[in-house]
Amino acid sequence: MLQTSLNNVIRAHQEVYNELKGEKVGIVYNIPAVQGSSAIENEIFEFLRKIDFDWLGVNYYTRLVTDEKGIPLEGYGPFCQFGSREGRDASDYGWEVYPEGLTDVLKKVSSFGKPILVTENGVADEKDRIRPRFIIDHVNTIKKSGVNVEAYMYWSLYDNFEWNFGYKMKFGLYDINLNPRPSAFIFKELQEIT
Repeated sequence: MLQTSLNNVIRAHQEVYNELKGEKVGIVYNIPAVQGSSAIENEIFEFLRKIDFDWLGVNYYTRLVTDEKGIPLEGYGPFCQFGSREGRDASDYGWEVYPEGLTDVLKKVSSFGKPILVTENGVADEKDRIRPRFIIDHVNTIKKSGVNVEAYMYWSLYDNFEWNFGYKMKFGLYDINLNPRPSAFIFKELQEIT
């Protein structure tokens, strides 16, 4: 079933790409930094190898650490509900903050030779405790990567309806009533502080 769905997405994207010849057609893709399983990493990038695109939007939140069989390990990446094994910060979602993984992802996607945009990068942090450092560290990681990234978009400008958590997870630089959090001012001053 999953393979059928994936094949349908690939075919639909190709049909749109072919229909819009001459236009800049891109794809936005969620890519974790995979550690421990080259098979999983290859599976993630295999999708991009099967389609045509003129630019790539990278959504990056954390890493995925697996054992040698490809089974995700608790305490890393999106499995830090009880804390990070390495003592790193974790979001309210339980996702480990791992900015250096963005370097790995950017270097790998740069091999496609297409313009790159970071289209989503954010952290659920109701108290705005880790978000300011999260933003600075990820932007600095992009700069240090040596990869030409044309845009960086923080997710999200304001709190939103977040899948099965509703309005509980707070990703926004602004709350739902458009009151700024301290990180909103950090984001505004990015060019001066990085």
